[in-house]
Parts: sequence; structure tokens; C-alpha cells
Amino acid sequence: MDKNNTKSVFKEYIQPTEMKVISKIIDQLKIDKYVKKLDSLTFTKLFIYAQLKQLSSLKEISFKVRHKKKLQKELGLKSISKSQLSRKLSDLPPEIFQAILRHLIQQIHQEIGEEKGSELLEKIHLIDSTTISFCLSQYRWADFRNTKAGVKIHTRVVFCDGEVTPIKSLLLLLDQLIEPNWTH
Repeated sequence: MDKNNTKSVFKEYIQPTEMKVISKIIDQLKIDKYVKKLDSLTFTKLFIYAQLKQLSSLKEISFKVRHKKKLQKELGLKSISKSQLSRKLSDLPPEIFQAILRHLIQQIHQEIGEEKGSELLEKIHLIDSTTISFCLSQYRWADFRNTKAGVKIHTRVVFCDGEVTPIKSLLLLLDQLIEPNWTH
């Protein structure tokens, strides 16, 4: 996505009606019961912004909040630390994202019809990036840091008919990476 279009696209993504739906989901799941500063709705807005701006780290997100007055006004935050973002990210249950995804799928079906919506949804590919740590003495070829080994796995799954299926070639690659390669 072109970073120059972020301003207008961001406003479209966080339309008040959508935020009301997300807020209702958060209330139903009782996620923000004791939260004071960074509630789940603000967190969701912030991560939509981060995705649109292609921000690659929590440090970068924290920096943008501290230095962008319009973003501060939109979120109602003056600043947020990367550790607060990290804690919130780990505290959020996956059910919130599942509920938001279900709502978005339902909205697609309402706007363009069940058949055409399902056809379009068959084309959704979800991508995740995860680091798998290894013992440095056994996997010297996978040097990740000075004291440990690891590989970064980019996993792509296909979302089809409500089922999530991993891409087969990635499963084979993962099997090969986990087996120690004694020739290196």
C-alpha cells in the first residue's frame, strides 16, 4: 500500500460504525475490565495505523505516537512505550481477532452477496512471521544472535470455507529445518 494514501485510508478503516462493532466485541469478551491507559479499541486503531504505515517494530510504533500530533489526537494518547504495546499484544486473547474477522466476513457477504463473497474469501492468504530458536552448538548454520541459533519462518495459510490450511510446501520446509543438518 502506498504510504501517501494512509491518511485517507486510515479514516476509512476506523469508521465509527466499525469501531462500535469492535467495541461491542471487546465488551462481550470483557477484555478491558481493569485497563486504564491502553484499551483494546485504541490498541486496534494503533495497529491498523501501524499496518497501513508499514511500521516494522513496537519501537517504531511508540516513536510515531510520541511524535505525530494527529495520531495522538485520534488515539487519545500522548505516548505509549514499546513494553506497554508488547504486554497488551500478549494479553489480548485471539478470540477478539476471530470475532473481528467473522464480522468482516459477514460484512463482505452482506455487501456483495454470499456466493461472490465466499469466492473472494477463498483467495485470502494469511501470513505470519515467527522466529524458532535452536541450540547454537547443534545448529551452527542457523546463527541468529551471538548466543543462540534460530530461523525465521514465514508461514502462509489459506483461509477457505471457514477452514485454515497451511501451504504444503512450508510444512515440508519446516520438517527439513527441524532435522539437524550434520553436513554443515
